[in-house]
Amino acid sequence: MPARLRLLRGISPADPLPISAVKALRENAICLKRDHQTSVWLVHVQGRDLVVKQWRTARPKRRLQALFRRTPAFTHWRAARRLERAAIPTARCIAIARGRRDDSPCEWLVMDHIQGQTVLRHLAERNLSPRQEHRLAEAVGSQIAQLAIACRGNRDHKPSNLIVQGEISEHEPPAIAVIDCVGVGRGARREWMAKALLAECLGTATLPRRTILLRCALAMATDPMNDRASRADARQRARAIWHNTKRALVRHGDPTPRVNPLDQSHAPRATDRCSEQSVP
Repeated sequence: MPARLRLLRGISPADPLPISAVKALRENAICLKRDHQTSVWLVHVQGRDLVVKQWRTARPKRRLQALFRRTPAFTHWRAARRLERAAIPTARCIAIARGRRDDSPCEWLVMDHIQGQTVLRHLAERNLSPRQEHRLAEAVGSQIAQLAIACRGNRDHKPSNLIVQGEISEHEPPAIAVIDCVGVGRGARREWMAKALLAECLGTATLPRRTILLRCALAMATDPMNDRASRADARQRARAIWHNTKRALVRHGDPTPRVNPLDQSHAPRATDRCSEQSVP
């Protein structure tokens, strides 16, 4: 159990749910993602599924950020509020807590759990019809356009960070939720968001066919705030986005991710539970 656990921010400071969620990391948590400094856990508390993101804050840079509440947890919280104001789906942040685990300072962000599969998982399974693929591409591209206008983009707009809510229809684009908000609002252009998408697809061998990519680029180039913009103008902007994205990918280098988001060892499994040895 984390020692000296302290609630720093919450929707309802008197609500014991966030503290219970962090304490549940030792009991019934399932690992969703993990790297050397960050881990993401799914916990079931008081009849609800919640996501708890944990950051190690022992490094000097993290300690300085903690003094001014500029850690990834606070950055995520502020960016999620920005997305909500722009009507872009994202997981609702519930609380931020700080404490120590195994003599190491940590910070936790407690969020609602969003049901659904990631865009990357849908691409990897390749079980969508051609029409469903086009609707998914339209949804991803339109969201990029909306992010660029309302939130100054998202520098970490990877398909593994996008959750498709519900089933994908052949007639309407699905709702897509952003689950990692740390990179939101940092001046990422549409080409940089497209590069983040394609780099992860290349690194995980899930790149869609060219017609799907072009459909996404066309949706990216469409201005959701200007219905009068002609389709010819959108196509011209889409070609420019496509060209600039390819140039950015060439400069990107090896796209292989350090931690493969499709690796089954990082997917939710009943046997991958949090224990004294497994909590990083």
